Amino acid sequence: MRAEWLRSRVGVLQERNFRRFYVGFVTSLLGSSMSTVAIAWAVLETGFSATGLGLVFTATSSPRSCSCRWPGRSPTGSGGAG
Repeated sequence: MRAEWLRSRVGVLQERNFRRFYVGFVTSLLGSSMSTVAIAWAVLETGFSATGLGLVFTATSSPRSCSCRWPGRSPTGSGGAG
């Protein structure tokens, strides 16, 4: 029973293209997480306080939050699906 459950969950990894995508995706996530920690250490090692660290993180996250599209708007700006 457990072997069937595991086979059904991991079966998608039998596809070569999906395995490549998944490995790349996980690698990208790890790299993004490690760069966040590296930036934090670099800011603290240069002598900035927690306020400086907060400003750096605000500056790095602002472009991500500002570039999100508003719900219900299409890339063309017409606002409709068709």
